[in-house]
Amino acid sequence: EVKNEGLGAYALTQTQKIEAKKAFDKYGDKLAEVLRFWEERHPDDGNKKTLDEAIAEFIKKRQDIGNRPETIRELRSKLATFKEAIGEDRPIGWILEDEVGRFVDEKAASVPSRRAWKKVLGAFFGYWKDAEAVKINPAQDIDVPTQRRKPPVVWSPSEVESALRIAESEEPQIAAGLAILFFGGLRPTELTGGYRLEHPAVKAAKDVLDDARTAYLDEKKRLELVRKRGFDTPLQKKRRKRLNESETGIKFREAKKALANARKKHAQEQIPGLDWRDIRLDDADEQFISVRAETSKVGMQRHVDILPVLASWLNKYRKISGPVVENPTAFKRARERILKKMGKTRWTQDVARHSFASYHFKHFANRDKLAEMMGHTEQSKEIERHYKSATVSKADAKKYWEILPKGEAMPETETRTAQKGA
Repeated sequence: EVKNEGLGAYALTQTQKIEAKKAFDKYGDKLAEVLRFWEERHPDDGNKKTLDEAIAEFIKKRQDIGNRPETIRELRSKLATFKEAIGEDRPIGWILEDEVGRFVDEKAASVPSRRAWKKVLGAFFGYWKDAEAVKINPAQDIDVPTQRRKPPVVWSPSEVESALRIAESEEPQIAAGLAILFFGGLRPTELTGGYRLEHPAVKAAKDVLDDARTAYLDEKKRLELVRKRGFDTPLQKKRRKRLNESETGIKFREAKKALANARKKHAQEQIPGLDWRDIRLDDADEQFISVRAETSKVGMQRHVDILPVLASWLNKYRKISGPVVENPTAFKRARERILKKMGKTRWTQDVARHSFASYHFKHFANRDKLAEMMGHTEQSKEIERHYKSATVSKADAKKYWEILPKGEAMPETETRTAQKGA
């Protein structure tokens, strides 16, 4: 065959040579085992589909089945990093376990990071394994060390009260929203909504600006323009002027302008957050917040009871309709201003939700009701794992559920038994 076809018929790419060497290193002279090892990892479909194509198809499928924008954003970001490291033209059938393992070792320094990478890569290769484009899932054996779970971070009643008092006096536009987070247990995105995925034109403009900025900074460094503008020596002033008038400087300015125009033209569409129409306050038998499926993390509608302390806050700031908070960015900025006034208190992820659940369980001791309000599934053990043993006292829990708006008194309440519909 070599005589008839020539050596070109057997030319291997560098990647194929590495793969073949791995097979022979593993099985030596057992040719049948070498071939089996090769065929398991190189099915025909997997050889035909590149990593770039596979990622695009996987993301499209996840969008079609309705994954949340935050989920799509994480998948796209992590898989783009993986593609850059492995090579976009690499057939997915040629990607082996040790390569994936080395990649995760380099990228993930912490246990949560390793867990996140395994989740993303495992889902990606699992999808193509089900489609029979790969025979094995090379991410399934990523090692994730067991880690002792830390108790959730909660704020003390005095910290919660301090934040709400500052909100009342200086940021009243988010006072009701903060109260909903702390006394209703909603996730921040369920309150504020979010933004849809970035428009491709904005992403392309960002990439152009990144390249232009890199070239500009390289030239700036070469010209030794290390001082701030206004502190230049006469020579540096001349060099800075020359840089700004050069092709590199012009491209940098044009790229910044192009990005600003792209953002203006393709402003990110906001996913609506909680609306005042979702808050039922006027029914004497049952008062609740309806969390819509499109904002819920698990994609399911749920109802959250409005407890007396929350009712006081909502009645003070209620509106007929419209968003409870303007948008995610405005809420975050107002929250940061409150934290700055508070001093050392930090806002950690889901701290309000963790505080709500910890104090709710300690005060009301109703596991099933808490799980229902949190939106947990029947099989979930989150309450037992995180909140049942939370280190909050009954005295603090009592204080927590008595944090009312300034000048308000706790309303008299009766135990409600009405059941809410879906």
